[in-house]
Amino acid sequence: MKFGKISACVIAPLALAIGVCVALLVAVSLPANSQQPLDKTAVEQIVADYIAANGEKLKESLIAAERKAQQAAVADVIKPNTPVRGPANAPVTIIEFGDFECPFCARVQPTLAALEKAYAGKVRFAFKQMPLPFHANAKPAAYAALAAHKQGKYWEFAERLWANPAQMNEANYVKIATDLKLNMTRFNRDRASPEIAAQVEADMADAQKAGARGTPFFFINGEPMSGALPEAEFRAVIDAALQAAK
Repeated sequence: MKFGKISACVIAPLALAIGVCVALLVAVSLPANSQQPLDKTAVEQIVADYIAANGEKLKESLIAAERKAQQAAVADVIKPNTPVRGPANAPVTIIEFGDFECPFCARVQPTLAALEKAYAGKVRFAFKQMPLPFHANAKPAAYAALAAHKQGKYWEFAERLWANPAQMNEANYVKIATDLKLNMTRFNRDRASPEIAAQVEADMADAQKAGARGTPFFFINGEPMSGALPEAEFRAVIDAALQAAK
């Protein structure tokens, strides 16, 4: 049975649990009056029989452990400097790890806008920077957006970036900032600052810790979702989260 990729944070407790199970299986398999330990082949057979009989339960346990680890990892990724929109007390939080140069991230934005409208007051959105290494313009775009965030214009700046992904360049960052009437001296200083560079690196570290793989990657109340998925798939997870929050 294939279980798929498991995060490193799950391996240690999983290995301990398996070790305990093996020890118990071996113990209960020995006759009460036995003086001889089981040999390696016998132990392997006991374990193989157990997995064959309980494979689905093991798979479910692995999935649950992975989900619990991811939920714990995303619990504190929204920092004071993270761009957030929506009510602070909303029962559902959607965290997106994204890359401004990623076409799939751009593609999913209308879906997120529709969800925001459909679940008004019930969902808040947070965006974490995850510029991929093969997108040369992703980091400069992230720096510019976060510089706009310092002047209260993150989402407006980001919307303009998503609207014209072919124009991820210096001239466009300046044009957007000018159109939004940002203080240009401050904007240029902030986007070149070590502080914003460190924020992007911290977001990337959070992505790795949380198990975000590729962009866009979402956590909806800790539930992972990957890719520019159809609106219906987001709705199903949001509805379940709202139901659980009652």
